[in-house]
Amino acid sequence: MSVNVTTGPATLSWPHLAELEARNGNSKPKVSTAVMVPKSDTTTIEALKAAVREAAAEKWGTKVPKSLRTPLKDGDNSDYEEQAGHVTFNASSIRRVPIVGTDLLPFSDERIAEEVYGGQKARVAVRAFAYEVDGSKGVSFGLQMVQVLGGGERFGGGAASAESLFGPAQPSASQPAADEDPLAGLM
Repeated sequence: MSVNVTTGPATLSWPHLAELEARNGNSKPKVSTAVMVPKSDTTTIEALKAAVREAAAEKWGTKVPKSLRTPLKDGDNSDYEEQAGHVTFNASSIRRVPIVGTDLLPFSDERIAEEVYGGQKARVAVRAFAYEVDGSKGVSFGLQMVQVLGGGERFGGGAASAESLFGPAQPSASQPAADEDPLAGLM
């Protein structure tokens, strides 16, 4: 039976974790994220490799297909510069997964919207599984849980904050400043 692997501190990329989504013509809605593990975290990388090997051995024994698709990619070969220096993989689930903070308390939907973004630092729990679909054979990672660690510079799009686009907040034209008499303009 495949084992869970929990990464050390990693970076989320393209997280779609707030709700189940059917993406790329896939008929099954799911949550997903790419995970970037620093190459310096050899403990996590070796644990992920071992989980992939174990999942493949469970499915095919000693006759692992030569054309096996594997989930771990070298970020130095990516088109995305932020992936350089990392080993990357995708993880998904057909169910929403728990997202917790460092206090291990679950995030609300509002907190997920604010604090789960490309560039966010997190630890991710995954389980490797082997598949054989339409002649394609491989190993992938099922997403189990995400622990948001905080920090991390936002990248990969996402909504900009109003302040970054418009500058600091100012009194609205329809609302008087705190020191103005709100009734001064009445007849």
